[in-house]
Amino acid sequence: MKKLVLSLKWLNILLSFGVIYFALKQLNGFYHFVVNNQSKREIFLGIKIPDDVNHSFYIIASILSFTLLIYLFYLLNIFRKTTRDLSNNLIFNEENGIQLFKIGKGLLVFGIILLIFKITISIVFYYKPFEDVSKTLTYEFGYALGFTMSNLFLFIVSVGFPIFIVSLFLMIISQLIKQGHYLKQENDLTI
Repeated sequence: MKKLVLSLKWLNILLSFGVIYFALKQLNGFYHFVVNNQSKREIFLGIKIPDDVNHSFYIIASILSFTLLIYLFYLLNIFRKTTRDLSNNLIFNEENGIQLFKIGKGLLVFGIILLIFKITISIVFYYKPFEDVSKTLTYEFGYALGFTMSNLFLFIVSVGFPIFIVSLFLMIISQLIKQGHYLKQENDLTI
């Protein structure tokens, strides 16, 4: 159990450094955009902003992404507290179940916000209407839907799906820990 807890602590440290790296990269890109008016316009996790986008939208998107990174760091801090309880051999603790459920729900919200952000960028900025008038509105709508769905499918498979799987797994584990706490209390009462 000690080796597992130690590996969880190191994983948490590595993930925290990764989030800090992405936050600093985001701040650096935002600084170069505001001061030098130059940037690649990449938010994070592969979501790219086109170059012809309004500056105010890019600023709002940068602030939103930085806020999401701070939220992810907060979830990692909760996970750090849970691993500390595990190292003290407090496995079936109700607080651990609540914290793991909070982390799972937070990752689910994080994934949904990323998904909404990607859908919005894909529909609003990457879809260009046809110039040819002979194409019908239905054809244009079908093309836009196909384009959006293909981008969305690639994003879900590469980024969204692992986040949703981990969040659901953490919520299931939290329910098991809560049940274990209840069974431990029942066992302590019978002895």
